[in-house]
Amino acid sequence: MKSLTDVVSGAGLSVYAEIALVIFLIAFVGIVISLFAPGKRRTYEHLRRLPIDEDTNTEPSIETSAIPRFARKDTHA
Repeated sequence: MKSLTDVVSGAGLSVYAEIALVIFLIAFVGIVISLFAPGKRRTYEHLRRLPIDEDTNTEPSIETSAIPRFARKDTHA
């Protein structure tokens, strides 16, 4: 009778770990490329200065809040 260790080691399950590693590396490289893409510089500069921007409204508005439209008290359009 074979032991569980023999069965699992002979099943060839290491392929799944290698596939997961390749998928992770592709996703990681994609995120890094999209982070340092030259077209995103303007967006990141705006986001970097957002906390110290003087003409930014500091109070959350109803339009940008996370409250669904049907749950608001003032549902006039």
